[in-house]
Amino acid sequence: MLSVKSIILFLHRWLGFFSGVVVLVVSITGCIYCFQDEIQDLTKSYRTVAVQQVPVLKPSVLQKAAMANFNGSKAMLTAYPGTGRAVIIRVQQKKTTFLVYLNPYTAKVLGSEDMRKNLFNVVKSIHTRLLLPPPIGKQVVGVSVTLFVIIMITGIVLWWPKRKADRKRCFTIKWNGRWRRVNYDLHNVLGFYAMSFAIIMALTGLSMSYGWVRNAIKNTANLSGTYPEKEPQLRPDSLQVRIPGS
Repeated sequence: MLSVKSIILFLHRWLGFFSGVVVLVVSITGCIYCFQDEIQDLTKSYRTVAVQQVPVLKPSVLQKAAMANFNGSKAMLTAYPGTGRAVIIRVQQKKTTFLVYLNPYTAKVLGSEDMRKNLFNVVKSIHTRLLLPPPIGKQVVGVSVTLFVIIMITGIVLWWPKRKADRKRCFTIKWNGRWRRVNYDLHNVLGFYAMSFAIIMALTGLSMSYGWVRNAIKNTANLSGTYPEKEPQLRPDSLQVRIPGS
């Protein structure tokens, strides 16, 4: 008859095998997408402009200049990302969405992007659904991350020292040992220190895929209490508008 520890070890090993590749891809693409704004600013000169001591043009003037290059188009959104940044206008032409970048002081078109070909939209799609159809991809990612959480919990159960005398050994790497021992210690020690961050990222990611996880986190943070939602204070201020993912 299998012991509890043998069952936990079996789950830890095989769940890690099936979910590891997906979690690795999701983690790498998430890191890349986190810095997509800075990367695009460095690689696309038309996203920035020289600051001038004159007022920026009205959205209607900028929209007209943007749509001049796209016949039969419609301006969906105008965003002023901030000082020294180009104005961004989302233009819809048939079934294709473009981002048009303009100088906010002169309405000169600096550049445009087909959103279907934007690298970081692809990176985001890989991160959230592995480029699979949304209903399937979100479930694949969600299940893999759920297995990853189980792996971390079972890993702590397997790692946790039973005796006080073993605790110092469990928190150190025996560098002068054989490579198998060094590899084993690296897995255990680094895994323990990384787990506190990894489990937070995994749970917050799951909250975006599953409503029950989001509600569980909210109820835990609120100690199961309920509080009235604050009424949003809306005010028109185009200088504060930002296009997500741009």
